[in-house]
Amino acid sequence: MKNQLLLSAIFLLCAFAGRSQCEPSPYCDLTPLFCGAVLDGYQGSTAGYPPPSSWVPFCGTLENPQFLKIITCSDLLDLSILSSNCQNGNGVQIALYTDCDNPEMVTCEEGFPGNAGGLLSIIATVETNTPYVLMIDGYAGDICDFVIDVNSGLDVWQSSSQPAQNGYIELDTLPCGPAQLTAHLPICWSDAPASPGCSISWQNSLATNCTGFNWNLPPGVEIVSNDPNAQTITIQFTQPVVNGIVSVNTYSSCWDICPTCGPNGCAGGFIPPLVISSDSSTFTYLPCQEAPFYCGNTLDGATISTVCTSSGFEWANPLINIQPDVDVFCYPIDNPNLYGFSSCSNQVSMSIQVDSCEKGKGLEFAVLYGNHCGSFMRISDCIAVQEDATAMLSFSNPISRTTPVSRG
Repeated sequence: MKNQLLLSAIFLLCAFAGRSQCEPSPYCDLTPLFCGAVLDGYQGSTAGYPPPSSWVPFCGTLENPQFLKIITCSDLLDLSILSSNCQNGNGVQIALYTDCDNPEMVTCEEGFPGNAGGLLSIIATVETNTPYVLMIDGYAGDICDFVIDVNSGLDVWQSSSQPAQNGYIELDTLPCGPAQLTAHLPICWSDAPASPGCSISWQNSLATNCTGFNWNLPPGVEIVSNDPNAQTITIQFTQPVVNGIVSVNTYSSCWDICPTCGPNGCAGGFIPPLVISSDSSTFTYLPCQEAPFYCGNTLDGATISTVCTSSGFEWANPLINIQPDVDVFCYPIDNPNLYGFSSCSNQVSMSIQVDSCEKGKGLEFAVLYGNHCGSFMRISDCIAVQEDATAMLSFSNPISRTTPVSRG
């Protein structure tokens, strides 16, 4: 089973009044994203930046740091920074960090006195398509102008007539009927001297931070994963689907924050729809009204499997409403199965044995009493039966029909 990729929309706020949204931030956790094409040739200044608000590791001392987020497109990052117009004649100092939550310094150039107009470089082995944070600080608080040049490791492509390679939708079938759909965005590849082989930023870089996905699914297919706008979603088939059409539209959540980091340089490209079919036979969805019913003589010695079955949750709300102050389920319910039975005695005891659990953890059981599927109350204790174990479930039965619940 592939790991599910859950994507988040990141909203980057202006760090402090008076600065452009696409300028560096004095606060590491609010730094905007600088695409390689924007960073290459970027002209900045150390003027107006306050002392650091929190500690970050450094090979010297920090007086007026500013932070820029970048995303690499190769395993070697090579940047150079040239200072000029320095008030104190000392120049700048620079460092590269892994992130802002728990910053680890990748490399550092602390500069030295009298280095105004000198060139500093960041050359580091990095992870491809990974966010990093670049820090620039005036040496001993010097106020300087500077220019950044990208030598390699960032996408610096700004325009091209090269057509994009179309994306595609990948279907990965999971056990018992669910499946995963993954949207692969179109790709352009850079042949610019500073970033050969780098994919255009909006594909591999911005997609993980700024792009959401609106999935269009045919009837009988529903999203069961937490984020319905993720690049990869888990779907379930609620009915047979024949030649159903799956399509996806993308939307951006942060071009309005830093519009210069938009998807430039990639001409055309789209994600063609996918045709899917499923008879949903590998997964049995049983609503409460269709729960299997066991007479006393058929329940005794019966072997019941919870594999690839689930009864859904529509019966749970009435249960909670009837007993709002009662711990109805005892345990969190994940994939419940309902089984109906009747008894001829007010005192019932049954021995339950559990084995062949997929994850080796066992099942949980309780007995519910009620008429129809809209009215339930629990009349037994809840028991947890471990893998390869046996336990007794006993209860007093007020009338002749009750319904137990097993949960795996």
